[in-house]
Amino acid sequence: CNSLRRGVVSERLEASGSKSKRKALQKLRRGWMKEKGFTLIELMIVIAIIAVIAAIAIPNLAAARKSANETSAVASLRTLSSAQTIYRERQTGSGVSYATNLTQLEDLIDQNLQSGGKSGFSFALTGGSFTWTATAMPQDTSTGTRGFFIDNTGLIRVTANHHGKAADSASDAL
Repeated sequence: CNSLRRGVVSERLEASGSKSKRKALQKLRRGWMKEKGFTLIELMIVIAIIAVIAAIAIPNLAAARKSANETSAVASLRTLSSAQTIYRERQTGSGVSYATNLTQLEDLIDQNLQSGGKSGFSFALTGGSFTWTATAMPQDTSTGTRGFFIDNTGLIRVTANHHGKAADSASDAL
């Protein structure tokens, strides 16, 4: 509102054209120049606020990423369970019921999962005529903290990743 008033005053002074009025206009413009920009203290306050927000957000971002990786690992194990069911249906009469490794499921799972690694987790699959198991372990602590297990029952089990111990059939159900 003040800048609007100053603009009106400035236009009126320019329109009148007298020497004293031009000097008043120059003083008015010099006053505006002092108001442009930010002071050092204002900039420091803004930087401090941004630093506080970053300090709060960064740890939450890392936790959210771990959670997303673990959710992806569980979804991949469910995909493996479905793929094993389809594979078994296709193998009827051949004497082999389940795939014994990930590469045998190549047309049923994506290439990342087939290669044994996805979303920061390592996957392993073993199978036989009547049973199969699959595990998902975090590649390091930045990608996840829990290991997962699934078998032909379809029940996903979970364990905390203490010293590389994988989840197994005795682990807690998810």
